[in-house]
Amino acid sequence: MIATRQRRGTGQWGRRWLSPPGGVWISAALPWNGRGGGRAGLLGLALAVSMAERLEYHGVSVQIKWPNDLLVEGRKLAGLLPAVVQRGCDIRLLRIGLGLNVSNRVPMGAVALRQCSGISKVHPDHWVAEVLLALDRCQQAGGDGTWCLEGLKKRLWADHLRHPRDGQIWKIAGVDADGALRLCLGDRIERWHRWP
Repeated sequence: MIATRQRRGTGQWGRRWLSPPGGVWISAALPWNGRGGGRAGLLGLALAVSMAERLEYHGVSVQIKWPNDLLVEGRKLAGLLPAVVQRGCDIRLLRIGLGLNVSNRVPMGAVALRQCSGISKVHPDHWVAEVLLALDRCQQAGGDGTWCLEGLKKRLWADHLRHPRDGQIWKIAGVDADGALRLCLGDRIERWHRWP
């Protein structure tokens, strides 16, 4: 489903999400061939890598903020919300919600493609096609999503972060094969599947 505007969307943590005209707002359910043990996070990151490739093709330098945002110069350009439908260990569908700021108004801390230098195509219809190409690439690759890990590593938004519980600066050591963010502080290691 593609919407020109969302009034009752749901974002991360179940937050209410309003999406104004001028962006790309897509909900999709992709038939999936692969096993994954419920790795919705990794499959969402695979789609983030596919979408980053499409944006880079058009000259937009993108970083991926784990687990579900695309950033341009530290500002949010797009968000993804993945889920899987599975039977046993077999993934049947990858469900994805995706919002991409194109020519819409954006809140503080966000950016729209119309604000990015060098972008000449700022009509949402063009970017709907680009999102569909990213979805297709991701679906064709299929599997458990581990194919995206190298591309993800190149595009991570930071090499360290301030831990929300202890306030200390932890090193981002990478993303594991199940999509978990791996952090290190000295000999302490943490694996996050979501932000704490």
